[in-house]
Amino acid sequence: MSHAVLIEAMLRPPRELPALPGARARRALAERIVAGALVLVVASILIYWGLLARQWTWEACAPLRFTGDIGNAWNWASRINDDATRAVAGQRHVAWPDVWHAYVATYPAIEAQHANEIRPGYGLDYPPLRLLVMTTWVKYVRDHHPEARQWSDAVTYPLLYFNTTLELIACVLIFFLVRLWVRREHGDTHAGWIAGLGSAALLWFNPCVLLNAHGWPQWDVWVVPFFLAAVLLASLNAWGWAGACVILGAFLKGQMILAAPIFPLWALFSGRFFGAGRFFFGGAGALAVLASPWLLRNDGALLWVAGVVGFVVFVLACRFSTKIFFDPAEREVDKPFDRYKSFRRSFGIVAATACVAVFLASWLFDGSYAWLRIGFLYSDYHYLAMNMGPASNAASILSQAPYSWSLFNPTITWTWLGATEPMSFRWLMRSMYIATLVLCAIGAAIQSRRNSARTLIALVAPWVAFFALMPQMHERYLLWGAALTSVAVACGLGLTLLHLVITALAVLPTLHTMLHMDPAYAPKWLDFISRTHPGIGWMVLTAAAICVFAGLSRQKSAASSLQHRD
Repeated sequence: MSHAVLIEAMLRPPRELPALPGARARRALAERIVAGALVLVVASILIYWGLLARQWTWEACAPLRFTGDIGNAWNWASRINDDATRAVAGQRHVAWPDVWHAYVATYPAIEAQHANEIRPGYGLDYPPLRLLVMTTWVKYVRDHHPEARQWSDAVTYPLLYFNTTLELIACVLIFFLVRLWVRREHGDTHAGWIAGLGSAALLWFNPCVLLNAHGWPQWDVWVVPFFLAAVLLASLNAWGWAGACVILGAFLKGQMILAAPIFPLWALFSGRFFGAGRFFFGGAGALAVLASPWLLRNDGALLWVAGVVGFVVFVLACRFSTKIFFDPAEREVDKPFDRYKSFRRSFGIVAATACVAVFLASWLFDGSYAWLRIGFLYSDYHYLAMNMGPASNAASILSQAPYSWSLFNPTITWTWLGATEPMSFRWLMRSMYIATLVLCAIGAAIQSRRNSARTLIALVAPWVAFFALMPQMHERYLLWGAALTSVAVACGLGLTLLHLVITALAVLPTLHTMLHMDPAYAPKWLDFISRTHPGIGWMVLTAAAICVFAGLSRQKSAASSLQHRD
């Protein structure tokens, strides 16, 4: 070897060795740890500032408090606690079992009071879990503040803490949901972290959520974490648990039922027929558990259900033990997964049997459905108006001149079983919403087949559409569209800006009602916002149409856009 070649070899930089698989794994783990630490630090800062924003909202909105809703909740819950106190002969301290018995007896007692009315005016329109939360709140206040006999700001903090807890849970769920779908579409871990954190921040600092839950105050936000949990579980193919989450949310806010059909329709249009079945079984199981205090009203019903379930468990146990002890193939140790599937199938059979047994027992042993008629069905005719408050949507626009339509105004005629009947405006708008819901489900099926994050937009679009189309809407109900469209961060800047527009459209009617509580608080703002109703209903309809279209359309990638230009 010549001296020149030797010198050149000595001066040449060393060749970089390829990273070993173990080194790559350690590097990836280190990156995940660093990213997780950064997310925790940023999330901690955001949580702190969000808590301060909630405290500031509560204090700043003191003159604008809408006392009607919170006072109504206090009065109904106080009535239940008073019934429990009378049941124990006026003792100072009322135990939880006594309050529970009074709570369970409330729905049948109210229905009995209005038994002779053709269209009963129950007054109470709370689903069971919402009434239970309010009863627990008043029970807590009376235990710790015996002098409190009417609602005031000083006794509202337990409800505010409950609102904050559910909002925080919703932010955690939306973080993991957005991260999941961004990773499915792009396969980029870092983009998933960033998009998830951005969606959580938009939900945590959403001004409509702050006003509704901490300024009004209301409890509309309770439904948000349960819907997000259902979407996350369905995305992970846990359809049964998704159905259970939907029923839990509906027992807090009945409006969850309006968007619930998106899940089984999504499953059906995606070809997941067993997924749709599991969704219904999961929802039916949760319904049986939550309604059991009224469906199983006596010991006979309880014993009947226990006997039926016990018999099915005995039969399955005998079958399983027979296969284990008498079938040599079943004793092989290399079949743990098969045994797990067998156990899971048996658990499903037992759960389905228990669900059917509960509803049969309610029929055989005179169960009560007052919770259904008062908590859910009564809301359909409680407020027979085109809209409640300044709800700027299609109904509010058409109720004004020059249209001047009413809720039961005949619109079109249709033929059913040889009879021609006019369709009222209310059912026309409901039919339009149902058609929109089906379109959203088709969009969710198309986007999920593509592993596109636009699946999330298709799934939350009904929350915007039902406010835009349906009559009998309260002005607060666009909150759900404003909160849930925070998932738009996963779909790009354009849909994120649409989320901000929907949030602004949701804030205006909420502020409209609150500012009327004290017109001198901000007269110029009140005058400006009053002029937006009902005209911004056209913007709400446009935003709903864009959401539905975005859920159906394909998002162009940057590469395809460049190729199109070339």
